[in-house]
Amino acid sequence: MNTKGFSDEQKAALLDLLVLGMYQDGHIAGAEDERIKLLLSGYDLSSSYARQQYTDASFARVSKHQLSKESIRSAAFACAAHFKSEAQRRQAL
Repeated sequence: MNTKGFSDEQKAALLDLLVLGMYQDGHIAGAEDERIKLLLSGYDLSSSYARQQYTDASFARVSKHQLSKESIRSAAFACAAHFKSEAQRRQAL
């Protein structure tokens, strides 16, 4: 995915949104894991270790919001708020 023009904060929010959606069934399927890898391939991360740390940090942030539907919804809106323009929201979608 092309994330050119996204800030570091927006890239983190995009990954968090992806993980938040995947987390809902309590299982990350192989296809979902591949989607994460594809997304991270467009990020400026220097090694597979750095990509793993970045992914782990996202899972840690998202896992805090699995307590209630309200918490999940709040987390999704907080992530979405990082995309200020219509073009950025479309690109993130």
